Amino acid sequence: MSSTLDTSDMIFVHNVFREFFDRASRLFGVGHTEHEEAIYLYASTVLRFLESHHQAEDETVWPLLHERVKSEDERISMAENQHHQLEHHLNHCVQCLHHWREGLTPASSLQQSIRVLADQAREHMDYEEAVILPLCHDHITPEEWRALPAHTLQGLSGDVLMMTLGLVRDAFDDSRRAGLEANVPPPVAALWQESGRALYARTMGVVQSL
Repeated sequence: MSSTLDTSDMIFVHNVFREFFDRASRLFGVGHTEHEEAIYLYASTVLRFLESHHQAEDETVWPLLHERVKSEDERISMAENQHHQLEHHLNHCVQCLHHWREGLTPASSLQQSIRVLADQAREHMDYEEAVILPLCHDHITPEEWRALPAHTLQGLSGDVLMMTLGLVRDAFDDSRRAGLEANVPPPVAALWQESGRALYARTMGVVQSL
């Protein structure tokens, strides 16, 4: 299949997750209790975004690659299996985050659960960038590739959706940011302008200060 597909947008998305993992030890350190709401919104957004991103890949990417590149089934399945392994760690992190907010889990336990998730996620993202993205470039059309971010955003709502839009906008370069804004559904774009942009700026102002 001839393709002009640029898959590098996936790397920008992965960098949103990498940045969170790099920040986590500081965010959940001692002395940030007055910033708990902002930290919680940021962390819960990234974890939910990661979950929706993986679900979208499961439904839009793997079936196409299995159908079109049967000679690479083993390597494609390895990426799928990494998703299954990550799901367990991700669910544990989400549970620990909720318990941390409620005062039931110490920050040290949450930090440890995030470290375990980070190690697994980094390994998966590196593998995906090295092995899976070249297969996508050669065997998936640009139209099919656009279904991935659309599917991801469909799995998000409310403040998490607004925060996710902000995180992706900040991660993208100018040309990709313009493409994102052109493809955001009008009601979502309107909500971003009305309240989402301010929510994102306020939340990330706190996060980036820690």
